[in-house]
Amino acid sequence: IAPDCWTISQCLQKQAEYPWLIIKNKQLGCSFCGKVKNLGMQKSQGSRISTEWANCIISPFGDTRKIQQMSLRKKMHDHKTSKSHVAAEKIMAESGKQVKENKMANSVSSQLETTSRIFRTAYKIGKRQRPFTDLPIDVDVQELNGLNMGRVLQSDKVCADIIDHISAEMRRKVLSNIQEKRTKISVMVDESTALSKRPVLIVCLRAIVGDSPDPLSFFLELLELNDSTAAGIVTALLDCLKHNRFTEAFLQSNWISFVSDGASTMLGEKSGVAHLLEHYPKLFIWHCCSHRLELAVGDTAREVSGVNHLQVFFDKLYVLYHSSAKNQQELRKCAESVAVQLLTIGKILDIRWVASSESSIKAVWNAYTALYNHFSEASTDSTRDSRQRAKYSGLRHILTSAEFVHNLGVMYDAVSELSDLSKQLQRKDITLPEAHMSMSRQIRVFASMADTAGPFAVETEWAIQNMSFRDTKLHRGRCIKIDAGRFFRSLANNMESRLMTTRASNTSASNYDDSMKYLDPKTWPSSNMDIQYGDNKIRSLCRKFNISEVDSIRGFRIYKDCGSNEVPSDLKPLLAAVKTIPVSTAECERGFSIMNTIMHAGCCSLSIQDHV
Repeated sequence: IAPDCWTISQCLQKQAEYPWLIIKNKQLGCSFCGKVKNLGMQKSQGSRISTEWANCIISPFGDTRKIQQMSLRKKMHDHKTSKSHVAAEKIMAESGKQVKENKMANSVSSQLETTSRIFRTAYKIGKRQRPFTDLPIDVDVQELNGLNMGRVLQSDKVCADIIDHISAEMRRKVLSNIQEKRTKISVMVDESTALSKRPVLIVCLRAIVGDSPDPLSFFLELLELNDSTAAGIVTALLDCLKHNRFTEAFLQSNWISFVSDGASTMLGEKSGVAHLLEHYPKLFIWHCCSHRLELAVGDTAREVSGVNHLQVFFDKLYVLYHSSAKNQQELRKCAESVAVQLLTIGKILDIRWVASSESSIKAVWNAYTALYNHFSEASTDSTRDSRQRAKYSGLRHILTSAEFVHNLGVMYDAVSELSDLSKQLQRKDITLPEAHMSMSRQIRVFASMADTAGPFAVETEWAIQNMSFRDTKLHRGRCIKIDAGRFFRSLANNMESRLMTTRASNTSASNYDDSMKYLDPKTWPSSNMDIQYGDNKIRSLCRKFNISEVDSIRGFRIYKDCGSNEVPSDLKPLLAAVKTIPVSTAECERGFSIMNTIMHAGCCSLSIQDHV
């Protein structure tokens, strides 16, 4: 019911002008103030909800109709511009937009985004083997670049926890995929000693993960060994696999190979780890090809005279330049004077892989003139005592002997070939048949080099004929000259005896099973191939890897009929199993290299279970 001073049309006009206006029992009120009741955070000094407007009891005053209309207009205008009404109107507008829920959602979204940025930064630190103390610095840099990184999760301790969480989740997903798809796995192990002086065993797996056609080699666990005997290693290894939810039934069906170095504890025929795993009768035991290559080179070094003398000379150079900063500086000046890039001189044919020997010999080959100049200057340096001068004079005498130059060229040819082979064997994607062909090819190369000199030996022979090498005069000395023919024949023979066996021994081990090569189309006869060619070999592989013979034979025959253009789906499980067998334990060695990078005296703890 409208006030007496207003008509119905006037009421409708006022309500259209003031949407909050309500009319009840000839009195006015405010719908906003009636609903809000309390201003809350919008309240300011001197402002409060008007009870009259909230309870709809505003009435006109005056004797005449004109005065009553004027009083109502003034009251509506004053209320519209009042602080309390403005605050109530704002509250109603915000409540209509569900500001509280939106603010909560925006807050959660912002927290998730900042947490994601912290996690990505921590993952980068772990991936690049950076110290955990890099996290606060990286966060500061990103904040300077305008990113919101939040206010928490920014310490080095939190970085370690985040990396642990990420690695645990990644490992869980990978292992769950392997277990769900029942894919074949290979186990690679290697033993070493941590900074805590306790023996540790690194365990790596190789398996096909997800939809990738190629297997993935990845780190699984680093175990501290309370018992470093073969029995203790077997117990720790099986406990590790079962801890990662590999059941006994899964291992019996899908564990196809065990790969390690040639230590007697691992591959001993009577009581080694491989022997104690005999309750897995189909397990393929393989000795790391990279380690066997080192053993073959070591056998040759012991058989051929002159190699040990060259090795001793390099050991002296290593001690000379790695124990004295003064000698390093003097050699650097000599290298700069002849415009030679100085490389690091290390040992040769030691416990490291053969690629390091190539870098050492290359360093001496390139810095030959600089070494000669340094030895000459040091042998006449009056600041040195007579003993030191005599030592440098003796080193110069050996360096300039024709026999040493000959040995250097022969050894450079050998280690460059061996280094290339070693790097091939360390590739993550190389398969056992490919490694077999590479090693067989290298054996033929060494057999040929016994009669035909390599490029570095040819260069040194020409230098010896002219008695001058790198503008340095040579002389006939007393160094034992390496017989190149005997040296390369010995390398070929030792590689053949070492590299084609399934165990470490080169006398009592069985020969390498070449059944896998039949899966390679390059080994098939060029024409008139029988449809059953290689079927028996494929059947033996299927029995060894616990794969369906019928499906594999069918797929193999289709593979031969199609001319190897496309691998049939029935043959893929067998090909995947062959690819899963590791050629070497290079992944374990990489893991130890990362551990040595991280676990140094400045940041490591006594236990590998703690953060490092």
